[in-house]
Amino acid sequence: MKMRGVALALHGAAMAVLWWALSGHGAELGGSRAVSTLAVAANLGYVVAGALFAFGADRARRAARMYVAAVVAGGFVASWAGATGVVPAATIVCGASFLVLMWGEPGRVRAIVGWLAVAASTLLIGGGALMRLGRAPLRGPPVAFEMMRVDDDFDPLGASPAMSDGFSVEVETIGEREHRYLQLAAPPEMNATAARRFATEWVAKHFAIAPGIRVAWKDDSDGASIVLHSFWLREPPFITSADVASAVVYDHDGPTTLLVSFHGDGAERFRDATRDGLGKRLAVLFDGAVMIAPVVRAEILTGQVSITLGEHYDRTKAEGLAAGLRGDLLHAP
Repeated sequence: MKMRGVALALHGAAMAVLWWALSGHGAELGGSRAVSTLAVAANLGYVVAGALFAFGADRARRAARMYVAAVVAGGFVASWAGATGVVPAATIVCGASFLVLMWGEPGRVRAIVGWLAVAASTLLIGGGALMRLGRAPLRGPPVAFEMMRVDDDFDPLGASPAMSDGFSVEVETIGEREHRYLQLAAPPEMNATAARRFATEWVAKHFAIAPGIRVAWKDDSDGASIVLHSFWLREPPFITSADVASAVVYDHDGPTTLLVSFHGDGAERFRDATRDGLGKRLAVLFDGAVMIAPVVRAEILTGQVSITLGEHYDRTKAEGLAAGLRGDLLHAP
């Protein structure tokens, strides 16, 4: 019994360390951080259960068996909820194999089959995890996500504003109305981040911005130079990164698109914003930069926003963006 308990404890410790090292938050079963954290906790529980089985009395051994059985059942539930693939399946097989070994005194055949199953499933877990790590390099910091209302009634530019430093006043038609905006043709030595910082500071210096209004910039570059387009946004954001439940990339027969889903409260605020903002624009921002600002045509009840990323985003870059929105430390598998 001691050998079986010690093996279970060592397996649990090794798996908990492995998953923690992979993601920083857990096992990434199904891409859910909550499930990932539970998976790490379950493996740490194996350490305690193994110690109880190896060195405890009969009651402690029964508790250890019941715990392993509960974890196996939880694994089936997690798989049913979407944690598919070789690694989750191998995790369930490994727990079930330990349960077979812990139930009574196994005969020779049951012991051989059980230990082989434990070894094979452990190798599958480790191998699958390392393969995921090999094809999923670490990303940078999380991506800040915001959705804000565009205030098209606000115009601080005046009758005939004097422009300089590469700025000009342009006009666009949204629906049946014309709107003025600032355009910056940035000098060649500026990258997009520096150009946005320069443009924001320039606007704050030259125009009176009303309280509760933020200027933000969309990159309209053609590839040869940085061209920025201004938006006047109403503070505060009604959606932030904390509201993001999932972010998935798809590019089937069309431009690369990011589908972002929101948690319950965020989904309600998004629904209210689309209901109250019919005919108006809502801006989607990544790290403070406007990605899109579409006109709301109908109330959206699904709690999801579809964001066309355009030709500058290939699949790899889009997956990195989605991972940043989810807060993963690794790209999604």
